[in-house]
Amino acid sequence: MITRMESRSNHGAKTPILIVGAGFFGSYVKSQIETGEESKHSYIAAYVDDDPTKIGARLSGIPVRGTIADIPAVVERYHIGEIIIAIPSLSEKRKAEVVSLCVSTKCHVRTVPSLQELNDEPTMRDIRETKISDVLFRTEVELDKEKVSDYVSHKVVLVTGGGGSIGSEIA
Repeated sequence: MITRMESRSNHGAKTPILIVGAGFFGSYVKSQIETGEESKHSYIAAYVDDDPTKIGARLSGIPVRGTIADIPAVVERYHIGEIIIAIPSLSEKRKAEVVSLCVSTKCHVRTVPSLQELNDEPTMRDIRETKISDVLFRTEVELDKEKVSDYVSHKVVLVTGGGGSIGSEIA
């Protein structure tokens, strides 16, 4: 088991990354990070996966520290600074749950595109920031910004819950 001190001394000031999904895409993301520019400022600290046969195992030398439900504890214990969700087959509902859990840790959160969005073999450019649509249980509604702007122009507007994911998008 890697202790906090070992983790820091082996990797210096690099940001520890947690990969959600210890399958093909998780392994692929790890290899892309380790061979790319990101390796200069970050490293893969751990995986989490809901497959009980993977818990406690190592994937290319990196331990699977728990399940998706364990993300907050893993983030705290290993001082994770970034989470990458590497399960493109998640249903929209499950993806929203996972993204919400990850965002609640205050870590930087990125995700691989869904299987429908992937065209070829993914690259690091395909890994994107999470979007509001990642936490909705439905397709994102496109607003007519001109119409909305006309409606609220020159008016005082109160947005409650402006610190949350949806409220911050509105604000």
